Amino acid sequence: MTETGSTHSTAVDRDTANEVESFLYHEAELLDAWKLPEWLKLLTEDCSYLVPSTDAIDSTTPDKTVFIIADSYSQIVGRVERLESEMAFVERPRSRTRRLITNVRVHDNGANGFEVFSNFAVYRYRRGASHLFTGEYRHVLVRAADGGFRIRERRATLDCEELRPQGKVSFIL
Repeated sequence: MTETGSTHSTAVDRDTANEVESFLYHEAELLDAWKLPEWLKLLTEDCSYLVPSTDAIDSTTPDKTVFIIADSYSQIVGRVERLESEMAFVERPRSRTRRLITNVRVHDNGANGFEVFSNFAVYRYRRGASHLFTGEYRHVLVRAADGGFRIRERRATLDCEELRPQGKVSFIL
């Protein structure tokens, strides 16, 4: 948990690492419970939510290659509003998901906040079918005025080589 990710980051103390882990578990709990309006409160207004294409996982920005998801805060809010409406037929009834977050590595990047890497497994159950998505999360967290964390960037890099046709990922990841 205290390894260094780049030349600009430093190790964090165990209390900070535990606090970050608890934050990630709380985020997973909100998403699994479909408490999307509450989840929005964890985001900064300049945040980005990225899922790179499975054939270009090392892509750094969506302006250079295709991303599965490359959303700004306003786009994320729009997704939440659509999913919360009765018009979101693709998620009626809603998928059941279960997220497992492991191997959390936290790096303090000073004024840029914390860069956090973790492994994930997201199980999705819908209409008698189950799907498993695995990969690595990269969160960039910043301290909020209330002392908690907010997400400035959330990136989910998938391990799979292709998405299944029914693999509508949205906030499933």
